[in-house]
Amino acid sequence: MAGSVPPALQLQDLTALEERHPDLVVEVAHPKIIHESGAQILRHANLLVGSPSALADQTTEQQLLEASKRWGHTVFVARGALWGSEDISRLDAAGGLQPHRHARGGCGAARTPRAFRSQLCRAHPQREPSPAWRCHRLCYCYSL
Repeated sequence: MAGSVPPALQLQDLTALEERHPDLVVEVAHPKIIHESGAQILRHANLLVGSPSALADQTTEQQLLEASKRWGHTVFVARGALWGSEDISRLDAAGGLQPHRHARGGCGAARTPRAFRSQLCRAHPQREPSPAWRCHRLCYCYSL
């Protein structure tokens, strides 16, 4: 930040946030910021979460909900950071969102999203969207 953001606009300590009277704080650094300081930020401003994986932690999510209600500020989640979220929601609504575990080896390790997408793509090898892709609701193979 040094040299690119004037010192008067830099905030080195979140305890000084109240003095700045912000309308909105935009987090784009790391989910850890939301885990550690999200509720504190909501005490003074609305919050735009740019690292939505922070909300996968139920404790963090609950803290943000409670702080939002208590202080009257809103939490926004950057949609662009959630690629495929509409598809995941449709899959869940259709009852098709289930944990997928490796069958062999008994390790119980979950497959990575990339491995899952590759498996779906082999079921429909064409590269253009077609009605056949709707059977899986997550077959967006042209992005591989």
